[in-house]
Amino acid sequence: MCVVVTTRIRRVDRTRGGSQVLIARVAAADETGGEGSANAFVEVNFHKPTWPHSHRLQITKPEALLPPPRRRLYQEQSFKERKIPCSGVLNRDEEPGEEKHSKVNKVLTTLPKPGFSSPAAIPVVLPAPSMSKPADQDYKLKETTLRLGERWPTGDKPVSTYDLVEQMNYLYVRVVKAKELPTNPLTGSVDPYVDVKLGNYRGTTKHFEKKTNPEWNQVFAFSKDRVQSSVLEVFVRDKEMARDEYLGKVVFDLNEVPTRVPPDSPLAAQWYRIEDLRRTADGKARGEIMLAVWMGTQADEAFPEAWHADAAAVQGEGVYSVRSKVYVSPKLWYIRVTVIEAQDLLPLDANRPPEFTAKIQLGNQILKTRVSPTRSLSPMWNEDMVFVAAEPFEEMLVLTIEDRVSSAKDEIMGRLVLPLTGVEKRLDHHPVHSRWFNLERYGGFLEPDPRRRELRFASRVHLRVSLEGAYHVMDESTMYISDTRPTARQLWKHPTGVLEVGILGAAGLSPMKTRDGRGATDAYCVAKYSQKWVRTRTILDSFGPRWNEQYIWEVFDPCTVITLGVFDNCHLGGGGDGGNNNGNKPPAKDSRIGKIRIRLSTLETDRIYTHSYPLIVCNPPA
Repeated sequence: MCVVVTTRIRRVDRTRGGSQVLIARVAAADETGGEGSANAFVEVNFHKPTWPHSHRLQITKPEALLPPPRRRLYQEQSFKERKIPCSGVLNRDEEPGEEKHSKVNKVLTTLPKPGFSSPAAIPVVLPAPSMSKPADQDYKLKETTLRLGERWPTGDKPVSTYDLVEQMNYLYVRVVKAKELPTNPLTGSVDPYVDVKLGNYRGTTKHFEKKTNPEWNQVFAFSKDRVQSSVLEVFVRDKEMARDEYLGKVVFDLNEVPTRVPPDSPLAAQWYRIEDLRRTADGKARGEIMLAVWMGTQADEAFPEAWHADAAAVQGEGVYSVRSKVYVSPKLWYIRVTVIEAQDLLPLDANRPPEFTAKIQLGNQILKTRVSPTRSLSPMWNEDMVFVAAEPFEEMLVLTIEDRVSSAKDEIMGRLVLPLTGVEKRLDHHPVHSRWFNLERYGGFLEPDPRRRELRFASRVHLRVSLEGAYHVMDESTMYISDTRPTARQLWKHPTGVLEVGILGAAGLSPMKTRDGRGATDAYCVAKYSQKWVRTRTILDSFGPRWNEQYIWEVFDPCTVITLGVFDNCHLGGGGDGGNNNGNKPPAKDSRIGKIRIRLSTLETDRIYTHSYPLIVCNPPA
């Protein structure tokens, strides 16, 4: 299984990182004087800004270095842009056992013949760790050759900024609204909807009850590669109990449909008179429908929201799960709570030395202080607690003061409910001011009847609460972090560049479920970098889906990682279990097919990388 991805970095600050340089020296060591010596080696120095590293590599084909019988001259030559397929670990910050494929910017070779040139790089193998298995060709990074950024036949202008994916042409039909539709003579009303038909493909809008001037504003997309007709038909129908009644239609010749090239403005919709329209009681045929029909690509703004003909089998809520989407993760904040002290607590048993503790809860996060060392009615703790909260701050910070009466029982002395919207934000090293808060104490704290509760403000607690905006909330593994910016936007630096990623497709996917007695996979791809998540549309029933969607991110730190994962969509509806045969089961979670990670520090600026990455999935042991 593999996924094909193109990447490019623009305007990256090279002073903070940048491309890595691999310098190799290849020597034909023939100490014995024989031509068949196999003691050839390669010395590799891998230079990074922080550490130099060197390796000694063994050449798998030493015959490529053997000198001709008549010449034993040695000369250094430079080969640029040669690839060295390697196994093992080249980069210290990568995981052991992962396959690498590095670009050689400069290779110094010591060869026996003047003017000797090799059509390809000399194959070498980096000794892998003892725990890793021999590398397989199917699990190596492969460079692919694709037709990216195709241009329109009548011009030299690229299609928008979609130059990292293959161009896909679509016929778009936007059904906006209709007016003055004739009513049924029997019922005196009309329940209109629209059928958009192109060959064997048919898309249907929602219907309105008893409305002669409906508004739909729905978009339909038909892939040009699957067009089986030269005529587009738009039918207007009246939904009836027994059989839907035909009202009229509008016909378009595809040879006359205009072509739109973004960033041109969207094509304006026009009014079209409906042909063969049912006549009204006065014998006149009225009724018009507003439509916009054009040829475009996946760069069109209507592409994400459009109904796609290749997903016509999806019904109900499953339609929303097959569309491409862009998400932004909620901003996370650290909440620092310092529990300093409390005053005038009233224990239930005055004859026993109290053991007061403070417990704070925020959602599912619960932290508790130690027992106060001062066994008095005014305990002191002076302890810090850190929580994580997401915007918008809908959860409440709940503090309770408890008295430990036994090893299995704590009595609640008071409670404080603090909304996070009123908490002060801290952006520098200066601490926020502490405050005293009154505690709510109930005679029967868990008493269900509010009329029997006794509300007093006899006790109070001393707290210092702040939202820490100068830190980055670590919600990812440090090895594969994609964002290091602080939470507060005021502290962000200017971006060093932009990352453009084109998700072209996948190949060799395995069946993830059973449909109609055979294996099936409904795959989509998710890419996550920084706070932005993107999700491609779902390609139904395909082991080699082609998405060809392009996305862009701002880069603030080149020493970060973008993660891409391929999933099987299990929420297509229609069967109760996402498309499986067992319709009595609840919908399952989307199945993980595999994922890849790309380090931005290994990418050069203004260079397009087109690679086929092997999908890696970690399964739990049996």
